[in-house]
Amino acid sequence: ALSPELYPDILSSTTFTTELFNIKVKDSEGKLETTVYKYLSNHQKNPWWESVIKLPMTIINLLSPSDETETLQQVNPFHLTINENKIAKQLTQNIKISIDKKTSVISLSVTMQDPLISATLTDSVMVKLQNYITKYRTNKARIDLDFAEKIHNESKQKYYKTQQEYAKYIDRNQNIKLKSVEAIQERLQNEMNLAYSLYNQTAQQLELARVKVQENTPAFTVIQSATVPLKPSKPSKKIILLGLVFLTFAFHSGWILLGKDLIYSNHKTNKE
Repeated sequence: ALSPELYPDILSSTTFTTELFNIKVKDSEGKLETTVYKYLSNHQKNPWWESVIKLPMTIINLLSPSDETETLQQVNPFHLTINENKIAKQLTQNIKISIDKKTSVISLSVTMQDPLISATLTDSVMVKLQNYITKYRTNKARIDLDFAEKIHNESKQKYYKTQQEYAKYIDRNQNIKLKSVEAIQERLQNEMNLAYSLYNQTAQQLELARVKVQENTPAFTVIQSATVPLKPSKPSKKIILLGLVFLTFAFHSGWILLGKDLIYSNHKTNKE
């Protein structure tokens, strides 16, 4: 079994995150329809101070030759480009999963700048994670099922062949009463019965293999489906307001304690 404690490692793996690149998304205003990769590469809003900090690096990237393209082609998880690696890390940071050990309830959340894209990607990640777990849990059973189907098809072809040979021999020797003819007829009949017995056994094994796959397939119950958030989770307006109040208080305190004295001392020095 695949322990739920490994689910965060699965979500953060390069193979899993790169599979999310080509998911189709559209924004809540209906003006943008693109992929997750293009959305994170070209349609992110950054605060003005972050743009100022990154301005030198942006200029360097524009002047330096680059093989990066806007259109995402075939992603190689073994060898990512610089931008692909950046987007993969960003997705890893934006996708969070938690497991309640007491109730075994798994909570999944995705943070994006657009609420509709956030909900869409949450639903897609949930489906992909379920498919990954199902594939892992049923891998051995599916291998056994493929082998059972192969053996069953081979035994069926062999049974049909021996049956056809027996029928043709009976048709050719209907009125011939010879011991040699009867001996060959008995041998062909025994081969046909043996082939049928094997065919019947493999059919039963095939059904058992199908049942085994179904038994190993986990059943998922969605308690709360992904929904479009009505308000942003961050940045918190309360924290921003408290920060502005603190900065205002600090500025006024500094002005009262230091600013007036500094201006008075400079004015006094100029008079002297």
